[in-house]
Amino acid sequence: MEILPKVSVCIPTYNGERHLQETLESVVTQTGIHLEIIVGDDLSSDGSLNIAEAFASRHPEHQWRLIRSESRRGMAGNWNACLQAATGDFVKVIGQDDLLYPGALASQARALFDHPTASMVVSGCEIISGGGRRLFKRPRGWKLGLHSGSALAAASLRQRANLIGEPVTVMARRRDVLALGGFSAEHRYYIDLEMWLRLLGEGDCFVIPEAQCAFRIHGKAVSSSTQQSDFDQFERLPGAREMVASLTLAQCRFRLLKARLSTWIRCILYSVFG
Repeated sequence: MEILPKVSVCIPTYNGERHLQETLESVVTQTGIHLEIIVGDDLSSDGSLNIAEAFASRHPEHQWRLIRSESRRGMAGNWNACLQAATGDFVKVIGQDDLLYPGALASQARALFDHPTASMVVSGCEIISGGGRRLFKRPRGWKLGLHSGSALAAASLRQRANLIGEPVTVMARRRDVLALGGFSAEHRYYIDLEMWLRLLGEGDCFVIPEAQCAFRIHGKAVSSSTQQSDFDQFERLPGAREMVASLTLAQCRFRLLKARLSTWIRCILYSVFG
């Protein structure tokens, strides 16, 4: 690319000082793009905002936007506030405790730049423990390249699972995310998948199987505390009811049993390694 794209990395935070410094370090060292870093602090009672301010002062080579909520926005509200503040061509939302590996942003930005029909790009991801230990690579069933958005959406709905991945794995075009209205407050555990399904309805998905980031699991994460209570909300996702209607009773039962087993295993992983 002769002209480097501008990538906005959105980091919504709430009492995230334990891992935020490591997260920001993995972001500020990214190269090959014009980097905008947006930290949205949702009235943390710890030093999260101070950590972000210190990084901004030490790395003036990047564009920074630090947002502090005047009142609690909640998860979806904070994510969307970060998106509204973004000015980049492409946008990535990452958790306050996740990590980007070297070259991740440039690689994903190039994929979107080179494939105009792609509404999003998703990479492989390693799962790490609360203490940073690498546990395993998240399975990625698709080969390198461009894939049909509708096919990937259908696979996730059919298997009742987020086959796309966590926010740290995904980069999208900012205009598309904003045109779709941002993240929905109707979901907590499925807040990311709900957006991915809508984006996949707009275009293709470029897949990079290589692990370009790390998703941290720990007991205090929202994905840990809500996955059991929000389990039934899956059928409210875009296209889910239509998918269920197309299946036989036996297929529906197997689909539900497999999803419950997967949720149970994830809860154990969070408990043991968080």
